Amino acid sequence: MLSGSARDGIGIDALIEAIDEHAAYLAESGLAERRRIEGRRARVQNALAARYGRFGLERLGGDQAIDAGLAEFAEASVERVIDELGRRIEAALVDGGDAP
Repeated sequence: MLSGSARDGIGIDALIEAIDEHAAYLAESGLAERRRIEGRRARVQNALAARYGRFGLERLGGDQAIDAGLAEFAEASVERVIDELGRRIEAALVDGGDAP
């Protein structure tokens, strides 16, 4: 455990070094990218579940459809992914069938 005081200027260099080492570890191990992907997926799924519920997610096609949407819009913002998948859910709800 590290401790420091910005006011007294004690331990700050060690804290910065530890943060840099941890960031390097996350990048080298692939954990940073994995966490980014998992977080992105969770944000999309939670937003769609809040907006459309379980039934809406089922109309979309469940987890596989969310993963496919994230892959399709890999460069887009999470908000855009949510909007695009939301449109698909709404279309499926109106049509009464599966989402495109």
